[in-house]
Amino acid sequence: MPAHLWQDASLLGRQLRLLARIAMRCFVDDTVDLVHNQVMAEVKPLLAERGSDEYPHARARHEALRSWEATESPLDIGEHGSTLRLLTMAVCATSTEAQLGLPKSTRGQWSVKDFVAHLVSVASSSSMASVRPPVSRKGRFWPVLRVAYAEGVAVAQRSLGPRASEPSAVAEVKAAFEHVVQEERVRMVPDAARTG
Repeated sequence: MPAHLWQDASLLGRQLRLLARIAMRCFVDDTVDLVHNQVMAEVKPLLAERGSDEYPHARARHEALRSWEATESPLDIGEHGSTLRLLTMAVCATSTEAQLGLPKSTRGQWSVKDFVAHLVSVASSSSMASVRPPVSRKGRFWPVLRVAYAEGVAVAQRSLGPRASEPSAVAEVKAAFEHVVQEERVRMVPDAARTG
């Protein structure tokens, strides 16, 4: 690990942030893949019919998708909402839907702490039933999250010493994930489908 990385943190903090960063980058990659696959499944047939009425909107969605995928932080809102607008244009099947924006979360607004608490709940459970949006059963994130969490707790317990409780080790892991979620600018997470 480069010495200049996270100089504000202890050695333990840097180790835990590295584990969290690996996991969260898988989350971002899986989310981008999920959006890409869904949008392309919808627009690919329409792009094959250049003369159709749906072609211009399908092309605009495809271009918005490509631009969104190329952003530095695709799960950030973006400067003046630029990334959010690209994502909205890409996922909305009609211009009317695009005006409505992305579907509202079924959970309401989450803080970073709420989001990380959900990730820890998923990571610490061995049940597939605990894997629910925004964590997908497909992709790399869920297995990587479980390993990063378990290794993080083990590293924290060793570092904190024999009298350290598991809750104190978990608190260190949560703090590392909270830092990385903010650092990676994860501000939009998929957990709702458009209805109606």
